[in-house]
Amino acid sequence: MALPAHTYWNWEFRNWGYRGSGFLWYGLPQPILLRAFDPWSRQNEQFYNEAAYAIRSEDAAAFESLLTRYDVSYLLIDESTINVLSEKNISTDRLYRFFEKIPSLIKSFEATPLVVYQKVPSSDWPNAFEKPIQVRLGEDLYYQAPPEISYSITTNDPSTVIPFPGLYSEKERKKDGLLR
Repeated sequence: MALPAHTYWNWEFRNWGYRGSGFLWYGLPQPILLRAFDPWSRQNEQFYNEAAYAIRSEDAAAFESLLTRYDVSYLLIDESTINVLSEKNISTDRLYRFFEKIPSLIKSFEATPLVVYQKVPSSDWPNAFEKPIQVRLGEDLYYQAPPEISYSITTNDPSTVIPFPGLYSEKERKKDGLLR
């Protein structure tokens, strides 16, 4: 996951002159969560909606749960990212203080302007996917107020995982002809 993700818009600006949709995925063989991929599906945005809410509300448990649910192993903070939409600076210090509250995150690399945190794997990580007990899908994910912002399940059982919640929505199944 690349941070800061300070805006809904997926265009990135750096203090060393770069501007564009990003470049990290060209050099990393692992999948990466970036705002640049949001426009291709409404459901792509869900991860960042939940992450932004957890960070803004400083809900460490919700953020840690989100990282586990999406199997996020690394967080990359790029301090060269600048905010061109506002005169306000991006507060990476706030991110660092927030990450200190999460015991499963450790700082694994630092070379200005980049800092990498690694999520220590949980020993109870599920090894199978299960059908969700209850899934709610709103019509307009972006404008929903928390806690309805997220797809919800009615259990805290760590073996219940919904990796692609959009696949379970009635709307998507009807569109694909899987449900009449």
